[in-house]
Amino acid sequence: MKTRNRDAGSTTGLPPPLAPPSRDANPWTMSGPDAPRVSVPPVGPTASSLPKRHPGGPSATTGSRRMPVFALLVLGVIAFAALAAAVHEIGSGNYADAVGPLFAVAFATFVFWKQARGRRS
Repeated sequence: MKTRNRDAGSTTGLPPPLAPPSRDANPWTMSGPDAPRVSVPPVGPTASSLPKRHPGGPSATTGSRRMPVFALLVLGVIAFAALAAAVHEIGSGNYADAVGPLFAVAFATFVFWKQARGRRS
């Protein structure tokens, strides 16, 4: 059964615009003077038993955050391997190929320096 006659004519341009939404299509009601008021439960003893939050977050009062020893060890191994690769590339005369490992060494040194500086403060 054929419902449309596609061969009868050619259509050009865009399809017809969408129908405008109906006024009752929005499931959220607008708040206004005639809107029902929702009562807010009073603040009880359960709210005061919650721990106080500080503006800087929970880590602001617990001291500086330290990087775990295992993470520092992995960072050191990566820096050592990158330094060895950079020295190898410089020794063979490929200065352009040594740039990437040198950036990795610089990044590892920066992270280690920031962690060491954070421990002293």
